[in-house]
Amino acid sequence: MTGYQLMTQEQKSAWDSLAEKATHSASMVFTALDCVHLKEYEALAVRLEQENRIQCLMDKYGVIAFTLCGTRRPVEILRSAAGFYIGTTTDEGLPLSRESVEYWDHEDRALTALEDGTWTQREEA
Repeated sequence: MTGYQLMTQEQKSAWDSLAEKATHSASMVFTALDCVHLKEYEALAVRLEQENRIQCLMDKYGVIAFTLCGTRRPVEILRSAAGFYIGTTTDEGLPLSRESVEYWDHEDRALTALEDGTWTQREEA
């Protein structure tokens, strides 16, 4: 989920209005103050995305699953041919996302990494 999607409707409307002014600056009035406000909305989007990522990690929710599907799914230990990994599942129990960079050869090692926070969150799906 993007920072834009995490904004309130009012923030989205204001950003959209400023972006339209910037795009059509030849025919619409786009002031220096508008430029400052547009940059602040861009910074807000980045900050919201970062805060959401941190919150997902703190709450042990899948960041990749949230980014792709917009749903908070708890992380758990899953198994594939490559080994055990930290990921999320659908309501039906099917794998949804692989959250960890690492694979472990034993389930208990993966669980320890999850509990201790000693695993690495994947950046991209």
